[in-house]
Amino acid sequence: MFQPWKPKSLFRSAVFSDKMRVGMSKKIWDYRVSNSIHRLFLDLPPAQALRLQKRIASLCRSKGFIYEDKDGRPSLIPLMLRPRLLTAAQRDRLWGICQTMNRAYEKAARAYLENPAVREIFPFDEDEKKWVLDTLSAVGGGANPIFSRWDANTSFHGKDWVEDFLFFENNGVGIGGVWYCPVAEEIMLASVVPELARLDPRLNLERNHDARLLLMKFLQRHAQAIGRRDPLVALAIDRSCFENFIEFPRIQRFFERRGLRTIVADPRRFELSGRDVIYRGRKVDLIYRDTTIQEFLALEKQGADLRGLHQAFRNNQVVSSMGGEFDHKSLFEFFTNPVFSRYFTAAEKKLFARHVLWTRLVREVKTEVPGGRKADLVPFIRRNKESLVLKPNRLFGGEGVLIGRKATRAEWEKSLEEGLSKPGEWVVQSHGTVYQKRFPVPAANGRSRDDLYYVVSGFISTPDGLAILGRVSKRKVVNVARQGGISAVLVSNS
Repeated sequence: MFQPWKPKSLFRSAVFSDKMRVGMSKKIWDYRVSNSIHRLFLDLPPAQALRLQKRIASLCRSKGFIYEDKDGRPSLIPLMLRPRLLTAAQRDRLWGICQTMNRAYEKAARAYLENPAVREIFPFDEDEKKWVLDTLSAVGGGANPIFSRWDANTSFHGKDWVEDFLFFENNGVGIGGVWYCPVAEEIMLASVVPELARLDPRLNLERNHDARLLLMKFLQRHAQAIGRRDPLVALAIDRSCFENFIEFPRIQRFFERRGLRTIVADPRRFELSGRDVIYRGRKVDLIYRDTTIQEFLALEKQGADLRGLHQAFRNNQVVSSMGGEFDHKSLFEFFTNPVFSRYFTAAEKKLFARHVLWTRLVREVKTEVPGGRKADLVPFIRRNKESLVLKPNRLFGGEGVLIGRKATRAEWEKSLEEGLSKPGEWVVQSHGTVYQKRFPVPAANGRSRDDLYYVVSGFISTPDGLAILGRVSKRKVVNVARQGGISAVLVSNS
């Protein structure tokens, strides 16, 4: 039986010997104060900072810390030279919040089946709807496993940190970062942290929970729930689309080393034997997918036979389940529109009010707007450009996002008209502050200079713990696919 996660049950702190502390500074650093770790890094001698930069780059290359774009072009992912920090208590608080969000998310699929108003804000096309309704009807009230990531504009410093962060979207299918975020932490602990520990004897940092291990335990738990012992897990990804593929073979090796039988599979190659799903002669017990139903339908139009995959959904053998398809940005309208409040507990509604950005599908409708009053949505969007953001409802990677205060009136009107001409394809969302943090950037002479980056955090929360993917960018729309980078997020016990 799986046991619920308990703090510090999975990983040990990074411990440093007395020999590593020779020559430490006598400064006393308070790591609960914003950017103290940054200022400590700037205390490193210039030559040492430059060596660390080269060491990190070498580790990134050796560990394959690279990203392939949609055309298969690889590039090294920039990894910030110092970590971001939070405390174990903060991580525990965030874990509880994200677990509540997970439970709320799972309600979308059930509400979709029974409520036409919910179906309106999750506008699947007709072919998608057939997959969705057929699967949800077959599974019924069974387990609805969704392995997801919540993206938020978090700052971990200041006494009001928990009041200030806001979720702005969810990723519920084939989430990126499962392999990258623990590897970023490993690189920091192997390079930068020992050098900083020489400067401060009290520095005590540990890894967050490993996203790879959280996924493995999540899959094992669901396999157990559907009666599959010693499961064979297929990591299903369309290899013709390069993005995200690098992670899957590495996750496979991670799982195999820990005793979970795993293959990387092409979704077009699953076959049926009765109700059993077969891949190259082997019976598959569970499928972890990177591909959405929309993408599966595109494969079918190219001639792919996906009956095996479809049966796996009906057998409740797929993670994320069909419930993962409700990760539209309009999911946040389900959370923030009072017409749907009957689906949620008092605790969930309180959490939405504090931590979820007001969001509406762009359409001609009268609805509650920020402040609690009712208004016609389209005129409201026109009048309040400075406090709103327009986004494609289902695209990812930051594509198409238009920030009202950064856009011209003409750009805003054009985007709004596009949203109105394509029902279901655009949402409007309240503008949330994207925090900036200083990171050291060594110059050619070895001296580190300050540089400001926008930062966001992706939270992967399961019953076994919380993993955090830290992302940074010089652009306000923060995404690795849009020339961003990664910052390791470590737990401070200092």
